[in-house]
Amino acid sequence: FIRYLRRTPPTSEPQQQKRRRPAFSHAELFAGIGGFRVALESASGGADVATGVMACEKDPHARAIYQANWPGAPICESVEELETLPRCDVLTAGFPCQPFTEQVGSGGRPRGFRDPRGRLVWHVLRLVNGREMSERPKAVILENVRGILDSDGSRGGDGGGHGDGQSEEGDAPRGSCIEAVLAELSASGYAVSFHSFDSRELLPQQRTRVYVVALRADIVDDARAAPFAWQTLRDDSSPPPMTLRDVLEQTPSARLEAYRISPSLWQAVRASSYFERHPEQRVPSIDGPANTVRASYRSGAKLYSQFTAAGLRANSQHAAAAAAE
Repeated sequence: FIRYLRRTPPTSEPQQQKRRRPAFSHAELFAGIGGFRVALESASGGADVATGVMACEKDPHARAIYQANWPGAPICESVEELETLPRCDVLTAGFPCQPFTEQVGSGGRPRGFRDPRGRLVWHVLRLVNGREMSERPKAVILENVRGILDSDGSRGGDGGGHGDGQSEEGDAPRGSCIEAVLAELSASGYAVSFHSFDSRELLPQQRTRVYVVALRADIVDDARAAPFAWQTLRDDSSPPPMTLRDVLEQTPSARLEAYRISPSLWQAVRASSYFERHPEQRVPSIDGPANTVRASYRSGAKLYSQFTAAGLRANSQHAAAAAAE
C-alpha cells in the first residue's frame, strides 16, 4: 500500500517545498494504542516520513498509552463529537468489532448495524464527506473482524443502500455490513476493495481480520498511477510459520509460579462446555499457533484465557494434563 501511495501523481507544489514535505500524512480514528500508526511508520521508513496529524480514541487507558508512545500527538476522545477531519493523505479506522462478533440468540447473525457501536463506522464517512473532494484523504483503510462479512447490513432507519464491492474474494455478501460500507465509500468517490488476512501467516496467532482499502477515484483514474493489488504474505519460498515455541521465553520455573493458575480456576475452565468441545482452543500446542488473543482476559478468564504448561511440552494433551496437576 505504501508503495502504491508513493507512485501517485505529484502535486503542483514547488520542488523546494516538496522536499521539505513528509511523504504523507495520516489520521487515525478508533486509534487504540496506535497499531495503524506503527504499521505506517514502519512500512514507510519512520515518523519523519509518515506524519500523524490527529488521533481519536475513546478508551482512556488506550489513549494514555498512545500519548506515552507519541508525546504531544494531537488526540481527541470521541469520534461522535469530532466536527471536522484535518487534511491528511491517509485515514485509518479500526472501528468497534463487538457488533460483528456477538450473536443475537443461539446460532443467530451478529447484531451488525442494529448495535449502536456498529453504526459508529458512519462517522468515518461523515467526516470524509465533510471535506471537498480534492481535500478528502487519498486513501481510507478500515479494519474489522471477519464477522462483518456475515453481519446484518440493515441500518435501522439510518438510510443508505447496498452496492457490489469487488475484491479478490469476489462480491461482498449480499445484505452484509461490508457491502453497505463499500457502497457508501464508493458513493463518496472512492474505488474500494477488501481482503481477509490471517495473522497466522506471519505470527504464531490465528487472527483473521478484514481490511478495506478505498482509494480516491481521481488518483486511481490517473494513467500515471500503478494499479493497487493485494499482496500475498506467503509463498512456496517462505520459511515455516512461527509457532508458540518460537516466542515463549525460557523462564526459570521459580519465576513462572507467579503465573500459575489456581486449581479452582482450572477446574472452572475444564467444566465449561466450550472446553469440553474444544480443549485445544484453551491449551494450544506450543508447536502451533495460539488462538485469537483477546483483550478481555481480566473480566472473562474462564471463557477466553489460553494456557500452556510450565514445562513447555509440545503436545496440547500433555499440556492440559500438566496444567491440571
